[in-house]
Parts: sequence; structure tokens; C-alpha cells
Amino acid sequence: GPKRKRKEKKRKRGKETRGGTRKRKMYRPCAGAVVVNRFGRLLIGQRFSPKKVAQNGPGWQFPQGGVEDGEDFATAALREANEEMGLDPNNLEVVRELGDPVCYTVPFPSFKQHFGVDGQKIQFFLILSKTDSEDVVMDQNPDGHPEFYEYKWMPYKDWDNDLAPFVVDFKRPAYEQIKPIVFETIEANLDVWNQRLAPSDQ
Repeated sequence: GPKRKRKEKKRKRGKETRGGTRKRKMYRPCAGAVVVNRFGRLLIGQRFSPKKVAQNGPGWQFPQGGVEDGEDFATAALREANEEMGLDPNNLEVVRELGDPVCYTVPFPSFKQHFGVDGQKIQFFLILSKTDSEDVVMDQNPDGHPEFYEYKWMPYKDWDNDLAPFVVDFKRPAYEQIKPIVFETIEANLDVWNQRLAPSDQ
């Protein structure tokens, strides 16, 4: 009868947790920088990792990285844009948080060995580049290893063709979550940004 079924369910659940089969996953706090300019172009980079590229295809993504001790997520996002793409923080302005943080598991044993965690808990920010310059320097990382070997400023409306198919599988849910917020915010602010940032004729 229904009582016996409930008991069986309880027993199963107990076994799972008592046997230690359900280990809580650990995530490293991480910040992502979705940098946009007044032309509505987003800065993306192709990861510098031939092995991972061979496994997943050419991984294109936004700059991102771990949050350091005593640092908030927004500061970390600005720092990553500087370290990975050489963007001057004085020319950057945080527009908004892009939804809630998203957790994802990284399927490479080397990641777990290096960081001692299963994946990352990433908070993305939309960041406005206040300059018309689209110059990027990809070797600013303090450890001397560039994160990216190619970059492009992509019109935001090309997301589905030029970005979504090339995001590595395990990061896709995070990108799907932020996309509508990115579009909505850019569309609401593009005219304002242009009025504010376009060089005046005087």
C-alpha cells in the first residue's frame, strides 16, 4: 500500500546520504565582465588552450576569473577586464549585475587539483567601455600566461550566431541566463550612452 512505498522511499534517501554518495559540490567565487561599447558591441575572446579547444571546439567567452580575498564581485570583474584584455579601468563603468550568480561544474580533473573545488560560482556584470577605442592587449595577466589568443568586438545582436555556438558546454546555462538581461539593458541604454559618449563637434 502507499505506507510501504513511503517507507521504501525514506530508506532509499537515508542510504544515499548515509553512504556519503551525495557529496556537496564546492564552487570558487568568480566574476565575469560583459564589456559593451556605445556601438552595442561586446568584447569576447577565444581561450588560449589548445588542449581544451581540441576537446570542445574554439571556446569563445567573456573575460572572467576568481574573486580575490577582500574583493567584491564587481571589482573582480573590472580587474579581469584589465588583466585579460588590457582595458583601462578608468575607461570602464559597471552598468549592472546580470541576474544571480550561476554555478557550473568544470569537467577537467586539473581544475579540481589546482583549485580544490568542483567548479565556479560566477556573477556576471555588464560593463560600459567609455572610449571609442577598441584596442585590446591580451597579455596583461600577472602570471604571464595570456587567457586569450584572439578577440573580437561582436555586435550584441549576433550573439546567437557568433557566440552561443562557441561557448563551452558547461558554461552555456550561465550564458543563456544572462543573454536576455544583456539585450534588454543595451536596448534601453544605447541612445543615452551615445549622447553621453559620442565625441562632440565643438
